[in-house]
Amino acid sequence: MSRGALHAPLAATRERRSPKSTPPSAGPSETRRTNVPERLHPGVYVEEKSAGARPIEGVGTSTAAFIGQAARGIPGMAWFLTGFAEYERAFGGHQPGEAGLLAQAVEAFFDSGGRRAYVVRVLPSDAVTGASTALASRAGGGLNALTFLARGAGEWSEFLRIHVADSTNFPSEAFRVDVVWTEAGATRTLETFDDLRMDPSVEDYVGERINDISRYIRILDEYQVKLAASPSGTVLVAAQVPRLKALVPVSGKYTLYDGAKLQVVTSDAALPDVEPTTLDIPVTQALVVAAVPAATFSNGRVLLTAAEFKTFLGNAVTAAALTGTFVIEGTDAPEISLKVATGPTLSIAKPVAPATAYDLDAGDLEITLGTPGGDTDVPIPILAADDTAVTPEELRASLAAALAGQVASVVIASGGNILITGLPGAAGTTTLAVSGTGVTGTATAGAAGLTSTNQDGLQLSISETLQPTVPPMLRLLGFPPRARGYAVNSPANPLVRPTIITQVRLLGGSDGSTALDTSDFAGDARTRTGLHALDGEDVNLVALPGKNEVAYISTGIAYCDNRGDCLFLADGPGGVDKDFAVAPDDAKQFIEGLPSRSKNSAMFYPWIRVVDPVGVGRNPTRLVPPSGHVAGLFARTDNTRGVWKAPAGIEASISEALGLQYPVIDEEQDILNPVNLNCLRQFPGVGIVSWGSRTLSPDPEWRYIPVRRTALFLKESLRRGLRWAVFEPNDEFLWSRIRNAIQAFMLGLFRQGAFQGTTPEEAFSVVCDRSTNPQELVDAGIVTAQVAFAPLKPAEFVVLEISQKSQLAA
Repeated sequence: MSRGALHAPLAATRERRSPKSTPPSAGPSETRRTNVPERLHPGVYVEEKSAGARPIEGVGTSTAAFIGQAARGIPGMAWFLTGFAEYERAFGGHQPGEAGLLAQAVEAFFDSGGRRAYVVRVLPSDAVTGASTALASRAGGGLNALTFLARGAGEWSEFLRIHVADSTNFPSEAFRVDVVWTEAGATRTLETFDDLRMDPSVEDYVGERINDISRYIRILDEYQVKLAASPSGTVLVAAQVPRLKALVPVSGKYTLYDGAKLQVVTSDAALPDVEPTTLDIPVTQALVVAAVPAATFSNGRVLLTAAEFKTFLGNAVTAAALTGTFVIEGTDAPEISLKVATGPTLSIAKPVAPATAYDLDAGDLEITLGTPGGDTDVPIPILAADDTAVTPEELRASLAAALAGQVASVVIASGGNILITGLPGAAGTTTLAVSGTGVTGTATAGAAGLTSTNQDGLQLSISETLQPTVPPMLRLLGFPPRARGYAVNSPANPLVRPTIITQVRLLGGSDGSTALDTSDFAGDARTRTGLHALDGEDVNLVALPGKNEVAYISTGIAYCDNRGDCLFLADGPGGVDKDFAVAPDDAKQFIEGLPSRSKNSAMFYPWIRVVDPVGVGRNPTRLVPPSGHVAGLFARTDNTRGVWKAPAGIEASISEALGLQYPVIDEEQDILNPVNLNCLRQFPGVGIVSWGSRTLSPDPEWRYIPVRRTALFLKESLRRGLRWAVFEPNDEFLWSRIRNAIQAFMLGLFRQGAFQGTTPEEAFSVVCDRSTNPQELVDAGIVTAQVAFAPLKPAEFVVLEISQKSQLAA
């Protein structure tokens, strides 16, 4: 009896050892590792114990994958389908000619008994990806936030609509993106991404959330692109201090209660050793009336307008001597913010038209830095070839180099002037000044206030100290509990978010105009396109419907060989031309000329004639490749008989087939079967059936499709079922558990009739002990299990010996 040798995924060997298998059992080593729980009181203790061996489940064997042209749909992505109706929704329906072979194959697969399939659409290399116009940010000034792009090239993206709105949970800080499909007046939401932010340092960054997850779109962060391209010191979005703004009440009046107490706290995360600054705001009749003489309390309650409430808060800041820290602002509603120090500015005028450059005297250009401690004159060397023709950028670069570390920034403002911003100080600063031939400047003094190395760290919060006899007040005022500041150009600033907009369209996508070639089908492993879109998906059968040129067949074989867990179903010679048929002699020459043959591939011939759903005339028909019908036949046989049964014979009927492109007869199959070309045949009283079950392998060990597919099934089932063994202690206890798990799995298959032999010992063997795991392998971290099985091989040739029986007397 011949046996196919398999390895559990923990090691590999090809030895033909077949020691007798022992039934799964639990020896002393199975129970020696036990945790004894504490038992302190008398009683009955119920404990759960592991059985030792973990069951191995068989993997699926009939999930197909089809790659080809479609009427529409996202290219380069594996779409999981459970019926042809899902294909029509995602990829459109049937098309005439070769463009419709993918749709036909998928429909034939499901009609023939298939239940699960992946479909990958391919487009030529000149296909164009659709994109939106850049969405403006809320900062204004022509600053853009995002551009949406389709996930793949093609015209399909014209059906997408994208809506941008405020976040559901953080409406003042984050935003939301809805992706909607619009077709024939109907819409349906495909994806929703909520609580998105523009800050790349947080987990809700829009670039990671959408680009990593979305099946339909990706984004280009226009703000980050602009920021990276801007000179150092450019201000795209100004710094923003924390602000707590009350809600505008419906009645127009704010309610304050006598005896209430609010507390405002500010801190700086950049200065963790500095104590927070606290502003206490007690509400008493005396303090309210002192701020607003017209205020009148009734039953301990007073109603104030926005202006009156702002006056009261301002008095509280003054009384606490914190006017250098807190600022009360706002028009329609009071705002509590921080007074942050700002540096002085100096705007150097651009060259006077029609001149475009400065005429300078390199020896007399100076910038004066005014500080509370005195003035500092800084000479400015001119970094230009000609002092009399200095461009604005050359002057900016000269100023930036000479003032490095002494000012905050030197940039060319939007109007063309050169803007110098000084460093802020807690006590404020004096102005900057410029002197020299050929330049004039306008200075603005800095302002005193808080200093922060990074305004992103500034925090402001408000809370209420509840009193037993005073109703809660803070909720009625509508202040947010906390606010934060934002540094210059901080992507966390809500102003960087895209503006609210609906019905954003992705335009410019095209399906390309050049012909597809093998590179489009092979795809790219890095970008997961073409066949590589199937990487990571659980597929067992792969087909390129209609692509029966040698280059495409080699591409499919190479992919399945590299994966090692699926079978490539190649379409044999044939085509869509009804007036053309490939004779068996030509088919034999074709298959003999294949540059590569593999145990993970099989080829079927001839093509099949079916009803043409898009044809014209009376009872139109078309010729289609056999791979879709055959894949469905494989799935049907797996579900009814098992993967070990050859998908051939009189029960292997080809669904929906009306005829064959070439009717093969016995004498012609005599020359095709030896070269491993599986034929579809038509027999009287039987119909059209698959009449061959060979792989393209030149190795007799893997000649038959059910043998190879059984081996793939066992290999993948064991690999997945034994993952639990990785990193377990490598000793007899582990070997016993592995051995018992594999034996239990193989025994279950034997009882289903998966192997040859009348007893388990004849059907399979499992060895995992000291003989397969010597100490040198244990030291290397390797555990080896040897699995051998006796595969069922199809009765390809049924021989009947007939002779005459003599009736001679004894």
